[in-house]
Amino acid sequence: MSGFDYGGKLPDGQHERHPMLPPEERKPMVRPVRTAYRHLGQRPTGLTRPLTEHEQRVYEGNGYVSFEPYPPEAAPLTGRFWTEQQLASGCGQITSMGLSLAETYAVRPTYYGRTFCATCHDYFEVGAKGEFVWVEQDGTDGPRVGT
Repeated sequence: MSGFDYGGKLPDGQHERHPMLPPEERKPMVRPVRTAYRHLGQRPTGLTRPLTEHEQRVYEGNGYVSFEPYPPEAAPLTGRFWTEQQLASGCGQITSMGLSLAETYAVRPTYYGRTFCATCHDYFEVGAKGEFVWVEQDGTDGPRVGT
């Protein structure tokens, strides 16, 4: 949010203030209001395969360990290479947020570009390629935060 005053950083790394929609814009809800999310990290959205011998030679030194081919409708993109560090990212822990922030997400899922992990003490990307999934009331993982 350009122009928003986030204030200083708290000892845990979180900003003092966060933008949110005013109450009248957060009602009525048409999506579930979720207040907890899990930090999964970066993960492929499709199946991956090991690198071919040719790819290992061409990309030696980049740390790639697998390739995620994209479906034909993603053309001209063909896929993405993944490193072990990317595949092992995310702490797997749950962070909860206040109701006003959760309602803002429910009304406008793309309102925020990043959100805070209380375990990692940092902000990470949200959205279709983001690092978080909502935790449903039954404890299962839901859709990606910001989608």
